[in-house]
Amino acid sequence: MNMQKEFTVFIIDDDADDRELFCDIIRAYYPKIECNTACDGIDALALLRGSTHQKPNLILLDMNMHKINGSDFLHQIKKDPLLAEIPVVMCSSSEPRNPHTYEPFIIKFIVKPSRYIGLQLALKGIIDPLLKCRTQSAI
Repeated sequence: MNMQKEFTVFIIDDDADDRELFCDIIRAYYPKIECNTACDGIDALALLRGSTHQKPNLILLDMNMHKINGSDFLHQIKKDPLLAEIPVVMCSSSEPRNPHTYEPFIIKFIVKPSRYIGLQLALKGIIDPLLKCRTQSAI
């Protein structure tokens, strides 16, 4: 049984080019993974809370967004018992001022690499272990 068919990544980023790039890389390496997106934290919360579908297996969250920034969004979902267990990777184009602030709530913080290959490697380093863990727990 291929567990990738049941794996969904939810990308929340106010930059349309970044959303598209993340999805393109995920689809290239993992064609059976579903890739969903939201353009800001408000839309993402509405989609997550209103969805009757299975919750995503991973959230890739931009730190610097309009309306609700990544930090505020993160605190919102971690207070919601239906969403709190979803693994979150915080992404930003720059290093955070205090990355330890996020550590209890995220599985990883990545600075968006400026080169395509860097983002490919970063995403593989995040998704591969999650897929392996899902496969092992299904055995």
